[in-house]
Amino acid sequence: MASLGIDGAAIRIYEQYRSMGYRGIEPHLRAGCKAVFRTYRPTGASIAIDGDIRRVRQLWSLMVVKQPFFGMGLRAVPRARWDDGNLHSLMIASGLPGILAGLITGFTIGNRAGEYRCGKNLTVLLDEPLELQVDGDAGWSSDRFSFAVLPGVLRLKY
Repeated sequence: MASLGIDGAAIRIYEQYRSMGYRGIEPHLRAGCKAVFRTYRPTGASIAIDGDIRRVRQLWSLMVVKQPFFGMGLRAVPRARWDDGNLHSLMIASGLPGILAGLITGFTIGNRAGEYRCGKNLTVLLDEPLELQVDGDAGWSSDRFSFAVLPGVLRLKY
């Protein structure tokens, strides 16, 4: 799972709290609030999935996943399936109301906020660089990201 936007900004702040010895849900909440109200600045983006391009003026969050859950039990992309051969994405461009709606519904009935899309290839072109988060860890900053399904690469052991 990976995401761009507020998630990357919040994870970077959370890592600072973790390095100071903070653990649990509280530093996650503090990092999220600090990112939303102080540090994160949404940017414009063009998001192409299998050639279908959507332009958004203010990208708050773009999640790219193969499964519905996004950490701490958040069902962020409820329509995602491991075995369908697609990447699943959810884009939130409605600011704080969309983020809050996504969190509330994600922890209860399954996220109902944002725009859901799926496909084999996803490319994001950003007006300004954003930070990527991958599996709950800070990634890197860039103004372009590409994701693709690689058949036969993902294996589940149970």
